[in-house]
Amino acid sequence: MKRKQLLFAFLAFVLATMACAVNFNSASIDDAWTARNEAGDQRTTTFEQNETVYVKVELGSAPDDTKVKTAFSTVDVESDEDNKLIDDHELTSGSGTLTFTLSNTKLWPAGTYKAEVFLNDKLDRTLNFDVKASQTAQVTPTAAAPTQAAPTLPPTAEGSATTARITQAFMARDENGNDPATRFTPQEVVYTIFTLETTQPVKMKAVWVAKDAQGTPLNTVLDELPFEMQSSAQNWVSYTPTASEPWKPGRYQVELYIADVLAQAVDFTIEDVSSTGGSGSITSAFMSFDQDGISPTTVYGPNDFFYCIVNFSTSGLVPLRAEWYADDTQAAQNDFIDSYSVDVSGVGDTWFSLSSGTWSIGTYRVDLYVDDEFATSVYFEVQ
Repeated sequence: MKRKQLLFAFLAFVLATMACAVNFNSASIDDAWTARNEAGDQRTTTFEQNETVYVKVELGSAPDDTKVKTAFSTVDVESDEDNKLIDDHELTSGSGTLTFTLSNTKLWPAGTYKAEVFLNDKLDRTLNFDVKASQTAQVTPTAAAPTQAAPTLPPTAEGSATTARITQAFMARDENGNDPATRFTPQEVVYTIFTLETTQPVKMKAVWVAKDAQGTPLNTVLDELPFEMQSSAQNWVSYTPTASEPWKPGRYQVELYIADVLAQAVDFTIEDVSSTGGSGSITSAFMSFDQDGISPTTVYGPNDFFYCIVNFSTSGLVPLRAEWYADDTQAAQNDFIDSYSVDVSGVGDTWFSLSSGTWSIGTYRVDLYVDDEFATSVYFEVQ
């Protein structure tokens, strides 16, 4: 089953006092992630075929001669061999945030790739990312390209044409995008957060479409909102239901247009919550190096991120909770670390993640609960 966007994505940062094995005289990679931009604030694990891949590495407690290397390789890529090294880069630095990039003058073949991050010649962690196939991706978008391509805008006063594009778009429960989601209740305000890149003012339009909602003809346009953006920025549009006209359960889409050309479309779902007290079960759960569950594991390094992938089946909206414990480690036994909850519905999957500067050696576990009832435990080790 192709992994869907998650209801909630929580990344927990544990207090330094929990990590009793820290050596403050040695370098450590405190965080590492893939992003769409050099600043690193547009985190993602999925890229278009014409995008540059940025790897951001936060290096801590590091002397100035610390070496960090990132090696980019294929994992499962169309028309290319698996585990083929594409490129690698090494930097020598003290503490700070480092940037590694992978770019291509042509389109990246669709598939799964990895970026292996080395600290002083020792593999610290592996970041998997995907490049999705797109019939419209171009190295230099033109006005003739549909959907994801950047529309060509009218010439400026000096006579030269320019382009605009949406580099990111997602659904959320708030205007700042701090609570991203793809599933909402019938009374919720639905926000679409997007980032625009442009060199001149552009006319835009947001269109809300009921793709397949109860009691509504397929692909019914609910509303349109024309507006103008003066410059590159992150912005938002929202749709507010009323008490007399709430969202109807089903599938919806927000279409974002630039100069009357479709630039981005984002899907979301309205849950049927007419019946409360749903029931459900966890069909499987396992640990992984990544949030997509592509690299399952039961053994991590002291500086790794922990991902617990949970597959569920429910009737109605049901709370799912993960409780993290140090089961038997050098620092503690059966010691509670943290817990996180998310509401889920239907058949699908979600993930929970936990991160710290350095984990103590030993055994850990994740206790999983469905509607406050214990369901199962998942064990893993740090070596």
